[in-house]
Amino acid sequence: MSPGTSSFLLSSEYETNATWVTGERKWTTVQVVAEVLKKLARKPLDGGGKAITQATFGVPVRMGAEARRRLTEAAQLAGIAVTSVVKESTAACIRHRRSLANFQRVAIFDWGGGTLDVSILKLDGHSIRELYSDGKNLAGDDLDKELALSILAMIRSVDPGLAEFESLMPNERKRLLYEAERAKRVLGTALTYDVQLRLGGKARLAQVTREECDRVLRPSVRECVAFLETCIRRAKLSAEEVDRILLVGGSSHLRLLSTMLDELPELRDKFEIPGEPEWDVAHGAAAVEAVPGGGYELASPVYLELADGSEFCIVPARERPSKQSRSLSLVLVDNAPSAQLIFHQGANCTGTGRPILQFHVPAQGFDEEEVRLQYRLTEELTFEAIGQRHSREGGTKTRRD
Repeated sequence: MSPGTSSFLLSSEYETNATWVTGERKWTTVQVVAEVLKKLARKPLDGGGKAITQATFGVPVRMGAEARRRLTEAAQLAGIAVTSVVKESTAACIRHRRSLANFQRVAIFDWGGGTLDVSILKLDGHSIRELYSDGKNLAGDDLDKELALSILAMIRSVDPGLAEFESLMPNERKRLLYEAERAKRVLGTALTYDVQLRLGGKARLAQVTREECDRVLRPSVRECVAFLETCIRRAKLSAEEVDRILLVGGSSHLRLLSTMLDELPELRDKFEIPGEPEWDVAHGAAAVEAVPGGGYELASPVYLELADGSEFCIVPARERPSKQSRSLSLVLVDNAPSAQLIFHQGANCTGTGRPILQFHVPAQGFDEEEVRLQYRLTEELTFEAIGQRHSREGGTKTRRD
């Protein structure tokens, strides 16, 4: 990282229009995130360093375009220029690129406190191609609560008059969750853990065994392992074809996760847990930040399929990200109810490309139609079709897809 730059790992969702009221002020999601970023940007000043003025952001795989727009807006309000945005799983892969040099098909299992993100990647030299990615809202915080409820049930079995979890005082719930999270970690190496709490005005003691912890957490861990297997299948691969599984994120330390992966012959001996999995995404994002423009380029060209079966190159290979949108005008010549736009990746005008996107632009009832295809290459390639349809009676109608 250069002076004045940094990398942020933010795992929250920004898609909603939620607002919060404090005193007389009403806060939007963007404003709340901006305040957090301001604090982070100024933190280096406490150690005599420089304030952060630009950064690469690591984001969950399911964070959509609108959420990214909100994140960028929040960064601008905080005085931070967004150099690049990288998916957390890709960042983790970049962090361990050297150790993965001999593998072609890699699964990134990024299990943190808030989300589980799985990406199936194909590595080819310096190119990283995403075959499939998806996320799941089942992670460390959820497991902590499951174990906390089990601990509370043990205590309430002795004192039935004690309040249930949601009725506890906020500080009591917070302490219970902390003890559950600590028990989860300690029981990775120990057989028992003594939980000491003060609930309902009394000191409480409960002993949690590894066996009990595994019993409580096993259904959720099994669900997460099944999610990994599903992602591999959706990438059109078998488990045997995956060369390596990289487990990153704080929750990947969970002993039960390694145990359950070992129970699957097709995944056994393929997974790796780095020394500091909590920081892999941040280190990978920092590596992206160190390269001008983030080091991104389009791995293979993208073509538009024409009516005669040939293909027209829309975006060439090795195209670098740009803030500018580009457009292309198309005229529909067939008297058809709609135009079907089909895009291929990796073709060379031979019709052998891999279909990656298709959508329709309605055209029925009009003599002529012009479609302006607008696209933008950032860390993602996005398309927008704007159809201009002219009727016999005169006038123009516009549709945006």
